[in-house]
Parts: sequence; C-alpha cells; structure tokens
Amino acid sequence: MGDPTIIDVEIALTRTGTKKAATQQQDRLDAAVIRNTKTGPEVVFCEAKHFTNIALRANGDGLPTVIGQIKDYERALTRYANALKEGYVEVASALVRINAMKKLVRGGDAPAVHQAIRQIAGNGTRPVIDTKLHLLIFGFAKAQRDNPREKSTLKSWKSSLAGGFAPSATDAPVCGNPGNRSDFFAESRNL
Repeated sequence: MGDPTIIDVEIALTRTGTKKAATQQQDRLDAAVIRNTKTGPEVVFCEAKHFTNIALRANGDGLPTVIGQIKDYERALTRYANALKEGYVEVASALVRINAMKKLVRGGDAPAVHQAIRQIAGNGTRPVIDTKLHLLIFGFAKAQRDNPREKSTLKSWKSSLAGGFAPSATDAPVCGNPGNRSDFFAESRNL
C-alpha cells in the first residue's frame, strides 16, 4: 500500500444480533490505521464518505444515516476488540514478511514499514483497539463549506459527532467521532 500507516482495508465484522449464518450481516469498515501513542501502538478504524454521499444527509429532522452506521460499527469494534488485537499481531507479522520479500525482489527498494507495525511484529505487542470509528469526508471544498445551504448539514455533523469536526489545512473538512479526535485527522487526512 502507498500509505505505511494503513494496516488493513475493508475490514468485515459480523454484526451482533443476527442469529443464523445465512442472515448474518457484516459491517465493512473502510480502513484501519496504525499510529504510535504514549501507551504503544493503536489501531484506529475509519469510514470514508464522499461529500455527496446521501448517507451524510439528514432525512427531515432525523440524523444522517451515517450516524447509525457509525454506532453499529462501534458496537462491532467493541465486541471484537480482543480478537482484533490478536489478529493485528498476525497482520503486522505478515506485512513485515511481505516487505522483506519486496526488498529481496526489488534489490532493496521497498517502502518502509511503519515503526508501530514493526514493533507489533517484533515482540508480539498487542495494539490498543480504538473502538470509536472515525469518519473521513472527502470531496468537500471551502466553497461548499461556506455555502449557506450546506451550513445546516455541517451543523448536523458537528452536533451528531460531539465536536469531532475539524477543517483541514486544505479546506477539506473531515469529521471525527464523539471523542473529538481531530488530532488524528490532522495526521491522517491523506488516507
């Protein structure tokens, strides 16, 4: 992958509350990103939506459907947090091995593996799983942000995400989760 912070994509988790295998629904999270924190490696999950996606719009006085989607994903992340910790130790080990093979085939020319991934693979450190999903909104420009018609949409996102909204330096606003993790998006808005 082009971004060394991306540890996984299209992560499928079985939704709680479905009883029969034939009817089980799966939540598919767009990306998992690794980052270093003071307490060690952490995996953060992201859902990406283009600004024009209808799920970002409220129906009447209700919330945008993406808010319900985020809540479903967060329940799944909480349910599977321990399994994800174990799984990402295996993923990190595989990524380090694949990178070594790339270097061998390319004569040493391969992208660097993120330090947190190397740490997990090297000593089996189980990463922290951030169970608060992050919403990344792309395809959004300053002109749209300043459009009076879009101000109600922005207000809906801000209130629904408890302040987890921060415009980036490129005037492409991105949203966070109820934990107001705008620091993450400042680091990772190029996903």
